[in-house]
Amino acid sequence: MVFLMVLGTWVATKELDFPPSMELNDKLIHLVVFFGFAFLMDLAIAYHPFWLWKGLPLLMYGLIIEIMQYYSPGRTFSLFDLFADFLGIMLFFAAKMLVVWLASND
Repeated sequence: MVFLMVLGTWVATKELDFPPSMELNDKLIHLVVFFGFAFLMDLAIAYHPFWLWKGLPLLMYGLIIEIMQYYSPGRTFSLFDLFADFLGIMLFFAAKMLVVWLASND
């Protein structure tokens, strides 16, 4: 998990030249990556409360990445990226709650 987050930080602060048409795809990438991070965090520390030990730290990681991008050449700070990160975390949490609910109703 730490390796993936370090790799994510490196990629996020690297200068990239996305055409404007890729903007929506960028948000989808954020959503999918943070869904995956939430899944891995939930597996790694399964017995801790989700939002305190997993969701909030992941959101803070996303904020730190956006702040780093503000100071990185060719990158910008984006609240929309942070919102996409949050949506990825929320979608994982909703999927997890749905699975738990379905399992309890069997």
